[in-house]
Amino acid sequence: MHKYLIIISALFFSIAGNAQAYNTAIGLRLGKDLGFTLQQRIANKTSAEAIFYGGNSNPDTYANFLLRQHLPLFSKKINAYIGLGFGSHWQFVDDTFTEQKYTIPGVIGLEMSLGRINISGDVMPHLVLDNEGENSYKSIANVSLRLILFKRKIDAKDKVIDKFDEMFPNRDSKKKKK
Repeated sequence: MHKYLIIISALFFSIAGNAQAYNTAIGLRLGKDLGFTLQQRIANKTSAEAIFYGGNSNPDTYANFLLRQHLPLFSKKINAYIGLGFGSHWQFVDDTFTEQKYTIPGVIGLEMSLGRINISGDVMPHLVLDNEGENSYKSIANVSLRLILFKRKIDAKDKVIDKFDEMFPNRDSKKKKK
């Protein structure tokens, strides 16, 4: 009975140990306005995202760059994330853009990958920095729909063997492989 519990635990943790099912994804951000997003995994559980959003029905327009840390929930296909970055903010008023202001955007959200589609929902608070010292706070809630361009390849067999090696350090699986 204990052997089966150990095997099931190792399989679960080998699957849940990764927080992203993709390397590169591109898509749309949907909310009050339409936006574009490009996301690239840069390290295990870490991604960089470029976002351009707004200016259509809402005068606020943002261009952001974020670093996000992914946290697995149930598998590599469902995860939570939190991040921070920098960006620019403009307002589109009377067919002209106002002066550029810098922003410090944060993000917190959930995402799920199904096949080649990645869906996420997040809240992105922005601290808009004003040159005259009148900083403001704005928050945006969005849903992103992305196409996964490059999936992440994970060899499940190697991951299970690595988990057993972590659980049982005296076990030498590499000698048995040869």
